[in-house]
Amino acid sequence: MILEEKIKFYIQEKSRRRDHVLTEKEKEELKHWPHALIEKYDYISSGKLTLQIDSWSASGIRKRWSDGKIQRVENSLSDFVINVVKMADQKRSDRIIREKRWRQQEEERRRQDEMNRLRQIEEERLRDLENQADRWFKSSQIREYISAVENTASERGISINNEPLKSWLKWAKNHANRFDPLLKNLPFENKT
Repeated sequence: MILEEKIKFYIQEKSRRRDHVLTEKEKEELKHWPHALIEKYDYISSGKLTLQIDSWSASGIRKRWSDGKIQRVENSLSDFVINVVKMADQKRSDRIIREKRWRQQEEERRRQDEMNRLRQIEEERLRDLENQADRWFKSSQIREYISAVENTASERGISINNEPLKSWLKWAKNHANRFDPLLKNLPFENKT
């Protein structure tokens, strides 16, 4: 961990490959077991080391040091450490930028969610308003019709105390009242 960033690195030794020469023991084994698994190649250590920072990012920062004819990895350790610190600094900067971008995206998502929530509330209020207006209009129509029935009955000489008329008017007025949203609360009052 450098500057609170995890930096991976590794060291490896190069090897050379050459065809495997069977030992006496392996020759004997193949006589008894013709399908015995014997390695086809031998790998010989070269003594040449490579030290590498394991990262795909951080362009412009050296990430690899190898033994050469003159140069030795152990003589490059200070350069390696400097570049590891540079890598950590760049990773930290990249992380800070990513986190800032993520916070901005998160803020934009919250803002969109809030706008959607407010739009949904407004749509609900509009539906409720239209529903109340429809109910009020229907109750008003029913009351107009009740008034027309009363006037027609009066013109025909039917008394308001006539039991069938009186019973029907009571039922019809109750029905109109059930539709009328203004008999309960005004639209801006808290609903209970």
